[in-house]
Amino acid sequence: LASYNQALELFRAVQDRLGEANTLKAIGALKLAEGQLEEALKLLDQTLQLYQTIGDRVGQANTYWTLGLFLAQREHFKEAEPLLAQAVELGNQFASGHPVTLHMESVLNQVRSQLENAA
Repeated sequence: LASYNQALELFRAVQDRLGEANTLKAIGALKLAEGQLEEALKLLDQTLQLYQTIGDRVGQANTYWTLGLFLAQREHFKEAEPLLAQAVELGNQFASGHPVTLHMESVLNQVRSQLENAA
């Protein structure tokens, strides 16, 4: 975390928005893993805003994926589904048919199946 915070300061100092977004995403993912959900969501929201500003669809997809997968792993399928769907939609825009995109689609379908079974 200390290294990420140092990197964040440097990226901001040189106005490297992509480096800043990538570092915020890493810190947000770390906060998720530590169970600091509120702080993680705040950081990942900032991350998405930066990625959207600079037009980085890969970064956006990865951020939606991180959040959606976190929720799906905790069986919050209703909340996870739209995030995973957004990640898949973005993935198909820049890497349709790629093994990673296909894996994301598979996980999304599993989440949708869980939702159908619960209904």
